[in-house]
This record gives sequence, C-alpha cells and structure tokens, in this order.
Amino acid sequence: MALIVHENIIHEKNTLADMHKRKTTRKRLKPIAGQLGFTKENALFMAAEKEKAERIAEKKKEISNIIKKWRVLRDNILAKGVIARKEEKARVKAVKELQKQGFFVPFDMLTPIHDPEPEWKATNPIWLSEEARKKAEKEEKERRKSTKEEDDDIESVTFIVDIVGDRQMA
Repeated sequence: MALIVHENIIHEKNTLADMHKRKTTRKRLKPIAGQLGFTKENALFMAAEKEKAERIAEKKKEISNIIKKWRVLRDNILAKGVIARKEEKARVKAVKELQKQGFFVPFDMLTPIHDPEPEWKATNPIWLSEEARKKAEKEEKERRKSTKEEDDDIESVTFIVDIVGDRQMA
C-alpha cells in the first residue's frame, strides 16, 4: 500500500511539472492596439513583424560576417607587420655586424624589409574610422572627467542660512 501511495505522489509531481512546462512554453497571442481577439489584420501584422525581424537578423548576420572577415584581414596584416619588423631588426643587426667586422655586405641585405602595416593603416577606411571613434571616446572620457571635477567643486559648497528673522523657515 505504501508503495502505491509513493508511486502516486511521484506521478503527481511529474504531471504537475509537465503541466508547468507546457504552461510556460505556451505562446499567447496578445490583442494589438486595444482590439479584442485575434483578427486577420492581427495575423497579417504579426506576420509582417516576424518577416521584419527576420530581415533585421539576416542583416545583422551579414554585418557580423563582414566584420569577422575584416578582423581576420586586419590580424593577418598586423601579424605580417610584426614579422617584418623582427626581420628588419635582425637585418640591421646583421649588416652592422658585417660592417663592424669589415666584411662585404651583400646588396640584398642592404634593401630594407617592407612593413605593410603602416601603409595599410593609412589607407584602410575602416581602420581610420575606428581610430577616429577611439579618439572621440577618449576626448569624451576626458571631458566627462573634467566636468566631474567641476561638479565635485560645486558639491563641496555649503550655504549657511540665518533663519532667526524668517518665521516660515523655523
């Protein structure tokens, strides 16, 4: 008998949990702009809103993909710049060492190694706009800091009022 009661309690808990799940996952249609019930206009409006949301999500995804591709390109250029600077530093060191020892320096060692990063930064509009945005944010942060200091000066002022002659303030 105790076993049957125990199984019934477990069964009741499971069914209540299932009912709760169904209740929370059920989608309810809300009337639009004070209209009662679900009408054809509501259905068309909801379909249009859903389509609009899908288009917006698709555009966001396209923008995200473009940004990801740009970041990969940027990272590749920056990595090439790091490698080029290391190679240039090693080349200069080797040329100085050869000149110090009095050996002949080959002509291919006299040509500098090209660093693609500065040229890319100067010509890439996205990089320039990003740098301009960072500069504007920095200026805004400094402006806020200066206004905060001014506000702190203003907050430190206290007023002493003589209420002896004024009966309303007493």
